[in-house]
This record gives sequence, structure tokens and C-alpha cells, in this order.
Amino acid sequence: MKNTALILLLLVFGALFSCKSTDDFIFPEDGLLSNADQTLADLKAVGKYQGTSSCTAVFVKTSSQLDAPAYVLTNGHCVQDWEPNEVFQDLPAQRHEVTFNMFKDTPLSQQVKVGVKKIAYSTMKGTDLAIVELNTTVKELAEKGIFPLKIAKSLPKTGKEIKIFGIPVTGIDFSNHYLRQSSCTQGQKTDLIEFIWTWWDMYANQCGNIAGGSSGSPALTSIHEGVFGLVNTTTIGAETPCYLGGPCESSPQGVNIKENTSYTLSIVGLDACFNSKGFLDLNETGCKLDKGKSIKLIGNPLGEINPSAQEINRPKPAQNWNYEVSGFSFYQYKIGKIGMSNPRDLSNYSKVLSTSEKKTITDALPKEPGHYFLSVIGGNTASYDASWQQVTLPTVVRIEIDVTPPTKEPIVIFNKIEDGYTVSLGFSPPELSNYVFKVGPPKETDENDKQGYYTYRRIPFDVYFDDLPLKICVIGYDNAGNATKTYVKILTE
Repeated sequence: MKNTALILLLLVFGALFSCKSTDDFIFPEDGLLSNADQTLADLKAVGKYQGTSSCTAVFVKTSSQLDAPAYVLTNGHCVQDWEPNEVFQDLPAQRHEVTFNMFKDTPLSQQVKVGVKKIAYSTMKGTDLAIVELNTTVKELAEKGIFPLKIAKSLPKTGKEIKIFGIPVTGIDFSNHYLRQSSCTQGQKTDLIEFIWTWWDMYANQCGNIAGGSSGSPALTSIHEGVFGLVNTTTIGAETPCYLGGPCESSPQGVNIKENTSYTLSIVGLDACFNSKGFLDLNETGCKLDKGKSIKLIGNPLGEINPSAQEINRPKPAQNWNYEVSGFSFYQYKIGKIGMSNPRDLSNYSKVLSTSEKKTITDALPKEPGHYFLSVIGGNTASYDASWQQVTLPTVVRIEIDVTPPTKEPIVIFNKIEDGYTVSLGFSPPELSNYVFKVGPPKETDENDKQGYYTYRRIPFDVYFDDLPLKICVIGYDNAGNATKTYVKILTE
């Protein structure tokens, strides 16, 4: 009986991918219904991932072995610290779990919750991918009606219709967290910068229903063809270009943000990273994942900076790159403007340098406003060869030379108390990231005199009726250190 059950399970497993395509159906935008048609059973493999954040994950086929571990794919930022140049393997994942069968009409009793055994692989270096091993096997999930989706063999051509299946949660009541579909067409390949990350070879689209929680959503042309990509990021609802939640495309034409555009990372070829028994093995022939053998950079600056700005009560801003290099005996580096120069092109890299002789990169920072990178590769031989960190997988840090004043005025909030006011200052990074203030008698308090200002440490301060009139002066700063106009208010009552 045991062998017969296994044979039946194999037949079901193999037949999974020969069923009618979901492309033949149009689903309601407010959620997919499991009772609409049996073909939707394939989408039970798309689940809600609960880890460091709420995301979407997809159970994928890694081999034909039923006793292999069950793996799901999602984004790196869903499972790890937001390190821009790290590759993690075998991370513990306490209290992480995936919930499958998340249709609009699925009773809670029929949802399938599975714990995470470990984060087998995760990175935000050059891409944003996590491979998560569940605390179950392919066979055990199949017995619960959850079958893996295969990984596509190729990417769709530009203009091809695609579908994205995800579980968005931001701004959505918990009772409405269920699987939704978006349809659009495959866009062009592009490189992205967002916050402190640099991501290569992403694919644009204009699919809707993408929000917080959609990260990791699988993209397909059809169930038969398999999953070719995962949703990574979007400009839907973006406030600040190139900052968190506002990815920018970089190209020789410059750096720009495209409204209402989402991006997927490719997973084509990822099945080459699993051995014949269905276990993740980065040493498998054909596996192109970054193995993490990279130069380490420790230093500053990172992010927005104005080398000429001087915030009150803060040290003078950096004038140079100041990054210590470690991890290999030799290295080469390159500094360039994003879009105008390519970190993955070996041309214009420095000569080979020894970490024992020159351990720190101290070149002067650029003067012209814009986005710039410092890219480093390393190895243990005196010249670049196949044993080195390859130039296609460089270690990259970025800055933005920003000399523009904040776009927002200081946010000053007065709350009346019994004997005066409690004053608090509102933050809105990257445009309002720091404040200084001073309070005093109107005739004796000069808002233009830098003396007497205090750094606001997110602790509201009180002013009292008995001390009025008082002048309140506030200066806000953006991430780069540029100052707002001074806010001045005289309280008389």
C-alpha cells in the first residue's frame, strides 16, 4: 500500500503541470476564489510569508524527489537585516512561517500553515532573493494538496502578457489578506537603486494591486511555463525618488523614477542550484548565485551627503571616501557616476592594490550633484583572474551628492497643557531627518545666531504661560545635512 500511494502521489505530482492553464480565466480583482475553477488549485502554492515582515512566497519545484525539503522563494528583505553587500546562508528563522491556500473564500481551517526550518540563502547584494527551507517535505505538503510550481526555463519577451499572484497587506484589513491577481505586460530590463541597495537586471511592469506584502509574489506567463520572476519593489505610492519605497532606474540616460512601476527579479536558472536530491547546493554546475566570497567594506559615507553643509551641533561632513578594505590580499576599485559608469565593467578600475600596503580608500568625494558608486572586487592573486570575486558581482556602496534644501518645512506641533504647551517636532525622512531648536525671550533670541541651539532628540519640550512671551526657533535638516529655512514663532498667550 505504501508503494501504491507513492506512485499515485508521483502521478499527481507529474500531472500538476499538464492541467488547464489559469490564463483561460479572469478573476475578480478583489481576491481569487478557490471555488471558481479547479485550475486555481495550482495557486495554493502561493503563500503569505510572515518573517521580519509580511511578504508573499511561492513553493517551487527543485527536483522530482518527494522526500526532498520543501523550499519557498521570496525577497531577501523579507527575511534578513537590510545589509547591501552580504550573502547569508543557513540563517535561523525563529517564528517564521508560511500560510498556503490563501484564497478569498478559503476557511481558516483549510489554510495550511508551515514553519520555517532555516533561511537557506538570502541576499540583497545585486538582487533581493531568499530561498527558504520549510519544516516539511515536498511529499508532506503534497498530501495536504499543496504542490510546487516549476521554475520557468526562460523569461518572457518584452510586451508579453504576464500575471502576478500576491498577498498585499499594507492598508488592507487583516480579514482581507488573501491571494490577488494582477495582469500586465513584461517591460524592459533595467538596473535599480533604492535606499542603500543596488540591484541588477530587474524587469519593469505596470501591474496593479502591488503594495506592502506583495514582495516575493511570483510572476508567470502561465502555470504551464512556470515562475519566471518575483516582485521585488514598486514606485506605487512612492514619495521620494531613490529613497526607501521609491526605486530609481539607472541607465546611460541618467537616474530617474517611473511612476506606478513595479519590478521583478528573474529566477530563471535557479533550479540549477539544487542537486538531484532536491537540496540547495551553491556548488552545483550552472548555479550562478553570489556565493558571498566578496571584499568587505567598512566606513563612510553612505547615502545622501552634502560635503559643504555644516549642521549645528554636528561634526563636519565627510570630504572623502573612507572605506577600509578586507577579505582578500588584493583588490581593485572604481568610482563613478551612476548611469554614466558601470560597476560591472572592468574598464577604469584601478590597478591591483595590496591590502597590506593600502588598506583604506580615501579618494575625494565628487563635487557635482548626483548619484555615485564606489565598487570594489578582490582576490588572493596579484592579478584579476577566475579565482577573484568576479566583476559581475562587485561590492558596491553608493552616495548621493545632494546640495538642495529640504522640500518640506519644519513640522512643529503645539499641544496645550494646563500651564502651557508641549512642543514636538515631526520627522519625515529623508527631507526632515534632524532638528535643532532654541527658545528664549523675543528680544534676546536671535534665530540667525548659531549659538544656543539644542539638538532635538525626539523628546518634546514644554513652554509655560508664566514665561511668555517666548520666541521658538527651529531648523530642520535633510539626510544630506541641508537646512530648511528657520521656523520662527513668538508665543504671547
